[in-house]
Amino acid sequence: MAATGAFTLVLHGHIPYVRMRYFRGEAWLHEALLFSYLPLLEMLYTLRDEAAPARLTLSFSPVLLEQLAHPDIAAHFDAYVADRTAAADADIAYYEGEAYNEHLRYLAVYQRSLFEAARAFYHDRLRGDFIGGLRLLQESGMIEIAASAATHAYLPLISRRSSLHAQIHAGLQSYERLFGRRPTSFMLPDHGYRLGLEDELARHGVQVFFVEGHAVRGGDPTGAATGEVLGGLGAVKRQYAVGDRFFADLRDSLSTRYAYTIGSSSAAVLGRSHSASYQVWGETLGYPGDFDYRDFHRKAGTSRLHYWRVTGKNVGDAQKDYYHPDWASYKIEQHAEHFAHMIGDLLRGHYQRHSDGGIVMVSYPMELFGWRWHEGVSWLDQALRQIGYNHDIQMTTAAEAIRLFPPTQAIDLLESSWGAGGRHFNWNNIDTAWMWEEIARCEARMEALAARYTQPTEAEALTLAQAAREALLLQSGDWQLLISTGEARMFAMQRFAQHIEAFDYLADSLDAGEVDAHAAQEFFERDHIFADMDYTWFRPRS
Repeated sequence: MAATGAFTLVLHGHIPYVRMRYFRGEAWLHEALLFSYLPLLEMLYTLRDEAAPARLTLSFSPVLLEQLAHPDIAAHFDAYVADRTAAADADIAYYEGEAYNEHLRYLAVYQRSLFEAARAFYHDRLRGDFIGGLRLLQESGMIEIAASAATHAYLPLISRRSSLHAQIHAGLQSYERLFGRRPTSFMLPDHGYRLGLEDELARHGVQVFFVEGHAVRGGDPTGAATGEVLGGLGAVKRQYAVGDRFFADLRDSLSTRYAYTIGSSSAAVLGRSHSASYQVWGETLGYPGDFDYRDFHRKAGTSRLHYWRVTGKNVGDAQKDYYHPDWASYKIEQHAEHFAHMIGDLLRGHYQRHSDGGIVMVSYPMELFGWRWHEGVSWLDQALRQIGYNHDIQMTTAAEAIRLFPPTQAIDLLESSWGAGGRHFNWNNIDTAWMWEEIARCEARMEALAARYTQPTEAEALTLAQAAREALLLQSGDWQLLISTGEARMFAMQRFAQHIEAFDYLADSLDAGEVDAHAAQEFFERDHIFADMDYTWFRPRS
């Protein structure tokens, strides 16, 4: 091939299960749809319609996909967009009248047009079927959709193989039901890895998964693991003296430019490129911190619309200047060109040193683009175009990357994540350690129930299936992360306790021989997730 190497972009979408919840309602889900997922999909549809040579990998957590697939979501999203549009209309009237300001009126109209465009794309192009829109892009070959663990559990700290199997298997079953095929790639939640996960993935037919660069190369944690990134992960370093830090000697002979296998496993692994990833996700040095980009934090007091730009480093809200979309457009062009050149330089440099093709894999949270970084989707559009038309670079999905440049060496990966310190601190610290004791207790209890019931009655099977769903939901890594970041501490504790209580109630009824199938059905209707759940997935694994 003419290209000197492959560029593999992976975007991972995840929102905790918030459907029909009262704390912030479904706002997290609707904000992600409005600002990230729909603009991203619309951009990809445009690239496809123009036959642009773009290829990338999208990953969505099963718990997010289950929410997006629910029939209520379209109506709820419409109500949310109507509320946002009404807020913009009120601001337009306000800045036309008593508080006349031509620029702020322009920004209110600008934001209203974005709300309407997202809603129109959702209904006119996708027909209210977000999952179907993803399926079409995957069938066209433009994207590969990676699978993930059922409820975004932090897998390195799950204690039993039965629970690991259930998390992975339920995630794959959900994927197959929604997309009509088996996945080839898998996103470990938060890039959390421990020895043995590769074997479980390989048993399920996964061909490739993703880890942090320091899991491959050793040395000091880099990128997100430094804590210097946008979003909740960056908040952990500001709130704690981070313990449980990753430490390993630098392994100079290994490089994230290659795919590897691990031990005797057949699953390949791609390590994330630090320099290219941090350029986008970095809190201070990354593109989103540019002073002309729209500020994420400051919002208008009543409408919650955004009227300000970043302005400067350590500038307080009161000192921030108004946002100018035309200024931001100029920076988008500059940053897209810079990124495309960086990817080309990394691949050419590798080729010149080693006389073979390499891979640059970068992965980011999907919600960074459009939601937290307003200009992110526009930047990505231009970056993909520039990289796609560079004949030195082969843009690939993850599965294509390992077909073009298959692994030739087996290595041992290092236990790691993209959390602060590079290991498990975000999920296991002084404020969350007690939760892992409860999770381990419920893991053991669910495994025992699954082993004991070999021929359940219909009522017992229904109750066992719901106990299994509650077991998966209580294992979600969101509850520890929301506590550690301080984003929604009480919400996380309440949700964790709710799922523990529901699980124990159902398990108690089974142990007492007084099965409460009515309660099991009520719990299912509350969350309405993983309709094809099979409790036997939790049986002991040798």
